[in-house]
Amino acid sequence: MHCFVHCPFTVNIWELAPVLNKPNFVAITDFAICLQSSRRLICLPPTGLTSANIFQWLCWAIWIARNKRIFENRTTSAEDVISKAVSVAAEWKRAQLTEKDPATAASTVTSNCTTTRNLTNHTKVCTDAAWNESRQTAGLGWFFSDQLRPSFHQGSKTEVFVKSPLIAEALAIRQALETARHMVVTNLLVNSNSQTLLYPPWGKQALYSSDAL
Repeated sequence: MHCFVHCPFTVNIWELAPVLNKPNFVAITDFAICLQSSRRLICLPPTGLTSANIFQWLCWAIWIARNKRIFENRTTSAEDVISKAVSVAAEWKRAQLTEKDPATAASTVTSNCTTTRNLTNHTKVCTDAAWNESRQTAGLGWFFSDQLRPSFHQGSKTEVFVKSPLIAEALAIRQALETARHMVVTNLLVNSNSQTLLYPPWGKQALYSSDAL
């Protein structure tokens, strides 16, 4: 109860968690009651987890943060714990949907691939990022190509104070979009190995235009 509910660090996590119908955890003395009360929790947008129970994922992320503090002497912020919990909950939710309805999943993949193949006269940018957890730094990379030129522009950059690999991948995409704007690219297809960014649970395939900047 202290680790998952009453610890001041944990109390802060529950206060910041993007959910409605939070029970008064401080007044609860039995963890089984916490589990029962968690069924009423409703995740808020844009987490994309409105039908998922975030309680167990937050507890898991809290336990991981505890272990890092004890065994590795590394501290984790409440925001990072929440972000980790939302990320793994979304990944689990997508995995269950794929397992329950593989035909729908295959149809979605086919639809996305068809959309990509039907794009004409577009410029493609591939992005990637490498994250150093201990230093909280990230290396960003990108290169541009089109139908006539396999690779006509590429670049790289180092960012500091990067809190997670997901943020690193997002920064790489942002840098690619900014570069596209300066190059006056108006029809851009973004490729990244981050499924969470390009195929978020609350949206569709992300096709970015530099004009939106």
